[in-house]
Amino acid sequence: MRALFYILALLAAAACGIPLPVKKALLAKERADAHGRELTATICPTDDRAAVRNAIALLACCSSCRSTALKAEQAWKRAFGSQLNTNLDYLISHLLKGHTPNALRMKIMPFSKGREHPQEWVNTSRCPNRNMACLFSPVSALCSLNYTISSAKQRADAVALLNRAHPYHLASESARLLLTPNLWLSRRVAIIARALTGALSVPANDDAAGDADNPDSTADFIGIHVRRGDKLITPLPSEAITLLPTSAIANTVAQLAARHRLRRVVVLSDDEDVAPDLAALLPSLRVVTLQIPHMSLAHGQSHISKARFNQAGAGRGRTPSDSLLEPCGLPGYLHHRPLASCVAKVVEQGKPLKQAIALNVERLLNSNGVRTSANDLGALLMAALLNLARARILVGSSRSNVAVLVLTLVGAQVDACSRSLPHFIDYEQPRAFVSRSLPAFEPFTMRDLVSGRYFCHISWGGRKGLCYAGRQRNQTKE
Repeated sequence: MRALFYILALLAAAACGIPLPVKKALLAKERADAHGRELTATICPTDDRAAVRNAIALLACCSSCRSTALKAEQAWKRAFGSQLNTNLDYLISHLLKGHTPNALRMKIMPFSKGREHPQEWVNTSRCPNRNMACLFSPVSALCSLNYTISSAKQRADAVALLNRAHPYHLASESARLLLTPNLWLSRRVAIIARALTGALSVPANDDAAGDADNPDSTADFIGIHVRRGDKLITPLPSEAITLLPTSAIANTVAQLAARHRLRRVVVLSDDEDVAPDLAALLPSLRVVTLQIPHMSLAHGQSHISKARFNQAGAGRGRTPSDSLLEPCGLPGYLHHRPLASCVAKVVEQGKPLKQAIALNVERLLNSNGVRTSANDLGALLMAALLNLARARILVGSSRSNVAVLVLTLVGAQVDACSRSLPHFIDYEQPRAFVSRSLPAFEPFTMRDLVSGRYFCHISWGGRKGLCYAGRQRNQTKE
């Protein structure tokens, strides 16, 4: 039926004198927009999200419960995304039990595992206790004057509602409670947002200018997170992620840009070569990279991993990047030799080289009079992540804590349901069952959200499978 409708529409367009390529592009955009509206209507019904928010507030802002509030004590000496996601899991598990959260003892610890010098996330000269309030508003501040005196029955009803709620609602509303930037961090997020908007806005004669019939195109972009760094020598197979060459990622991005009529790309990666390679491979798109100091290829101690990459997973159909026949843009890892730079390949082919626009987050903040030390690496990273969460389409790995955190933060933003939710494109590869520690794995899709599933553990992402409401069972895809 859809194929018949599509053929009839093309014939009607030809009869009316509308060029078929233009009509095909308009129909493709309409299908993409309709899919986005369907996802938003399913995942973002206002009443459901408001009910979850109110239930969490009833537990978190219960004045009669404060004296017996659970003092959540969490100190996880790992990467920044892993720490925040672990704290989110900790909070969610106690909300589902009806405990009133008190996150004052949650810490943001330095990353010391496998590092000669620990990587600090919070500047201890500014915030010596390293607790969550160094970057985020405390729960008490969010409650303000809205403290409630709730009965045992009201709290029981709130717990029952949370155990029935869509797990994405629960995760994103918990992130709103725990990870709302404090005033100090909010100023930095706003400065990066203004700079990013300026970098994405281009003159009308630029190759990546917005479409004339899409006035909001300057505000829409594809957000890409590429995790490499110590994953190139990851210590455990369970922590390994797919390591795609940049050419494969560019192939996927080119298809997404054509399908959704987007011309702008924002990149965040711990490999500083990803953005230049993407810009070289995608000259018709405007590529902006958010650079953060001390995040480039951070190495740790490791043992042999079974990580593999599969170029064939990039997608189907011809795209502008198909002209590069050989894969490019991947550092060497394990017994794999490094692939050549995509920039070098473009230069060898005699093609014009387009540069990525680099926004150094630390320099940008300091030049705007907001002094931010490189020791406040968590603040720099969080400012970038909150801006990446504005993307129309997110491309990343469901086995990466940062990518999962960004997807969760999308729903935590105030206007998350005033527009279509972004599509999340998981570039992970499917895997057959190997052992109990390496179960079967399928990439995450937005259809999983529609069917009522989200990650069982935010801190594990796709590595521990998907769960329905209440996190009661681990339901993997069939």
